[in-house]
Amino acid sequence: SDNKNPQSLEVHTAALEAYGNDETSAMASCVGLPIAIAALRVLDTKVKLAGVQGPTDPAMYEHILDVMQIRGFSLKESAKSLQYPIGVAATLKNHWAP
Repeated sequence: SDNKNPQSLEVHTAALEAYGNDETSAMASCVGLPIAIAALRVLDTKVKLAGVQGPTDPAMYEHILDVMQIRGFSLKESAKSLQYPIGVAATLKNHWAP
């Protein structure tokens, strides 16, 4: 039977809860603040990257995350492992069986 060999899948979730205020919207803060922090890092020559960069360099994102956390933004992260049977027959059987 297909049910004897379960396959594991790990699901990661990150949730950000942000609210605007009288001065700015949550969207403006969540988008504008990281860009402003990155621009200041480049202007202060703390980062030696050139050209258009993605958010994958630790020299950039670690500082941005630190400043965002100081400003009250944080992610709630979680991970859970799911087990599901391998194979179409087992999937259909588990889904449609009474």
